[in-house]
Amino acid sequence: MKRTLSVIVLLAAICFAAFSQPRAIGARFGYNFEASYQHEVGMNGNFLEIDAGLFPAYGIYTTGVYDFKIADIDGDWVFYGGPGVSLGVGAFNEKHTGLNLGVAAQIGGDYTFPSVPLSLSFDWRPAWYFMDGGFIPYGFAFGVRYRF
Repeated sequence: MKRTLSVIVLLAAICFAAFSQPRAIGARFGYNFEASYQHEVGMNGNFLEIDAGLFPAYGIYTTGVYDFKIADIDGDWVFYGGPGVSLGVGAFNEKHTGLNLGVAAQIGGDYTFPSVPLSLSFDWRPAWYFMDGGFIPYGFAFGVRYRF
């Protein structure tokens, strides 16, 4: 009984810690469209960004990026960058149809309005796909997210 109660208390504490971190949900628009979720990790402002979207002529994919906060100006402007991975499913070229795995990098800036829980971002996320997808340098996107 004590062990079960300890496990329940531990899980509740982990859930509380995860949900007490700042988060954001929204979309990225550019060459493609992505649904976007950000979750701050730790107290230093670094965050995990997970995006799922449609890539024209290729298919669907999801990308996860761990962004390091590079600079913070007055708490409203934040500049960030970091590495990530991408997983896609679709027709990538004439030779390869199916699953594709790649590595990505992201660098960008984010402005959060002081009086409204809304942020606007602009970033660049080039990616290199291993399964004949090759290097995709056009990863510029404009993001709109609701912060909670």
